[in-house]
Amino acid sequence: MIRRWLPFIIGAGFVVWVAALVMLAMTAEGPQRFGELYLGILLVNITGVIALLVLIGGRGCGKSSIAKRLARANRHSATS
Repeated sequence: MIRRWLPFIIGAGFVVWVAALVMLAMTAEGPQRFGELYLGILLVNITGVIALLVLIGGRGCGKSSIAKRLARANRHSATS
């Protein structure tokens, strides 16, 4: 399921990353500008954290999760 949405998530993550860079560049004009953009920067960062959690969570729930691979490797080494 996550593979179907992966290109969209990666694309959205890239757009969020570029938006964060642009907003941070705009804050270089002074502290007043940072105060104006603070809420937007915060929302962009929250969106980025959510996207990362979705990617990490989707990887952990998949058929090829790390825990399942380790369990398989342990069973294989115990029978050898």
